[in-house]
Amino acid sequence: MPPRLVIENLEPELSEWLYLEYAAASRYWGGAVFTNVPRSMRSRLARLGEVHAGSFRELFAGEEVVILDPGAERPLRAEDLAGAKAVVVGGILGYEKPRGRTARYITRELTHRARHLGRVQLSIDSAQAHLPGGAAGGHRGHQRGGGAPRR
Repeated sequence: MPPRLVIENLEPELSEWLYLEYAAASRYWGGAVFTNVPRSMRSRLARLGEVHAGSFRELFAGEEVVILDPGAERPLRAEDLAGAKAVVVGGILGYEKPRGRTARYITRELTHRARHLGRVQLSIDSAQAHLPGGAAGGHRGHQRGGGAPRR
């Protein structure tokens, strides 16, 4: 069974742009789990997938999780996903220059595997679309070899 896509929301408001990124990621994966969601966003995000007020840390406590973090030391490989219950993507709208927020707010102090998809910053929906081997389990995913998109 492929891991579930988890988007750990870190934005205070659900802008239209953020909603479109979340919707594209959820549609591509065939559904998503949204965590750390404030009350003001819950009903709208419930149209896209499963919604939780708490963090993925509580929802997947004791489970094997892979965190996509552009600052991680190692690149993500298909074998990193073997046995993982979830792939966590930071629900963070990016800036022109990365600020290390995934590491600061998600990866810090965790024992989960953190991996990167290349040294480029990707949007929320692009990050999950570039998982190795079509980790979405055939849910509209492509079978790309992984890593960042080639330019």
